[in-house]
Amino acid sequence: MFPGLRQALLTFLVLAVFAIILIVPKVKFSAEYAVFFISDPLIRLFSSEIEYSASKLPSEPEKITSKPNTGAIIAEVLKIPPTVAFGSIIVSAGRIQGVSKNMEVVTDENVFVGFVDEVFEKYSRIRLLSYFGQTEQVRVGEIGAVTLEGLGGMLAKVELPRDMNLTIGELVILPGAKLYLAGFVESIDSTDAQPILRALVTLPFNVYELKNVYIIP
Repeated sequence: MFPGLRQALLTFLVLAVFAIILIVPKVKFSAEYAVFFISDPLIRLFSSEIEYSASKLPSEPEKITSKPNTGAIIAEVLKIPPTVAFGSIIVSAGRIQGVSKNMEVVTDENVFVGFVDEVFEKYSRIRLLSYFGQTEQVRVGEIGAVTLEGLGGMLAKVELPRDMNLTIGELVILPGAKLYLAGFVESIDSTDAQPILRALVTLPFNVYELKNVYIIP
């Protein structure tokens, strides 16, 4: 399928989903769910086009090297739609540079970005913690073993018992061999009728401003 035709198909599908949401208000799903519903099929439909599109950008993956003293693989973030809107990004490092699935990805300040989700020859897809439906165990403030669930749109949520002491601005930490900052508590829904606290978490970086990331072998 030609790249132009695929782009036209993508545009048609996205417009069709949101048209249904607006025209048929009785349908019991949100725009967020609609994005999730079409994201993975569309990303995989267009996956064969990723290297074609990225090759037209000024990136030179052949010259990418490991970050000195850490062994991390430096990769440029490529702005190729529609992946950013669906909670993932494309970076210019792949099998040739030694990238493999499930590697951790961080910024130059060791802020957690996501995990390697799919690897191509010279490029990889990184799934952010905000990817709709993705879950990870995190620590929120002093509270450990909390499940973080991606909501899409660079947002995630956590749910805690009401008796837990949680405040806006708490750090969300991804535990492991090394502790990484994964987000901040932005708001808390503590409705009296609910037995749990629901907190909205934002990622600690602006994905649209990311220039480079570091992939940890």
